Amino acid sequence: MPFVVDGADWRFDGMALGAVASTIDQALSLVSDAAAAGETVWIGDDFQHRPMLGGEDLWTIFERSGALALPSQLLQELTAWLMTAPRYADAEVWPEGAEEIDISIDGAATTANPDVAWVHHSLRAGQKMAVLSLSRSGSVATATKSGHVDAFFVSTRRDRRMFWRSILENPRGLELLLEVAPKAYPDIHFVDGALSGANDFTGGYLPFRDAVHAALAALDDFGAWVFTAPPPPLTPTEPPGVDRSASPSHQVIEERFRRLGIDAAPEKPDVYLSPTKRRAREVTIQGETHYCEWHIRIQKHQNRIHIHAPTRPSGGQVVVAILHSHLP
Repeated sequence: MPFVVDGADWRFDGMALGAVASTIDQALSLVSDAAAAGETVWIGDDFQHRPMLGGEDLWTIFERSGALALPSQLLQELTAWLMTAPRYADAEVWPEGAEEIDISIDGAATTANPDVAWVHHSLRAGQKMAVLSLSRSGSVATATKSGHVDAFFVSTRRDRRMFWRSILENPRGLELLLEVAPKAYPDIHFVDGALSGANDFTGGYLPFRDAVHAALAALDDFGAWVFTAPPPPLTPTEPPGVDRSASPSHQVIEERFRRLGIDAAPEKPDVYLSPTKRRAREVTIQGETHYCEWHIRIQKHQNRIHIHAPTRPSGGQVVVAILHSHLP
């Protein structure tokens, strides 16, 4: 699923040099993240020739080494990207209406913007795509003479994961979650095969899809904090605990999850004492055994997500280990 850079955003008139450098650096971070995930970032045919500062294009500004004297490393990264950046105009198949570039964005007056228009028409054609922006975030209404559609604008890493979470709102089966989860929930360590266990839920995955997504979102956003932040705070917005070396008790962890809208609890001690029950809750990460005593209840008496606090082998991420209707 590709991203398209909104070239109209790349106008730096009136911006301080430091703000320009910071803005470009953030954009390049998103490009790098996409490349690492095997995602395409497209640019328009005119991107490298459109006026960006004082009516001059990017390369003219660089050649004069004046108004936009970016740090050398940032300039090298920007140059390396633009030398190889693919153009959406080279796509083998164009979406219907792609020649129509006059578009209204977020209710504003209609203007020519071929980059956002490409995403708009692609979305109307059923393709999943987002706009890589320097200024806009989230789902934004777009309209052309051909119709209306909400397009997702990504300007931060947070936006990027929210875009992938929005893809999961599509009412498809578990295969979509398996494909998208690492991008939608990048701060979770998923044990291989864990998510496939949702097929074993009593009633299957689809009836509990929203509850699973909500649990994963809470774990991705706050799971590490829940397990590791020193007490007494029970929500992430409260001031941190004074004793930074203190660890939260089970009661504090359970209450933190409750305040996030998640029903989570540890197993009773007798579960660990039973070899059969204990082994059913154990997974291996980087050669180390993890006993996953904590579980999230999707339903009161069945369907569980077994998790583990962040560890060194998990890279400091909360672990999603086992999805099951109910372990012994």
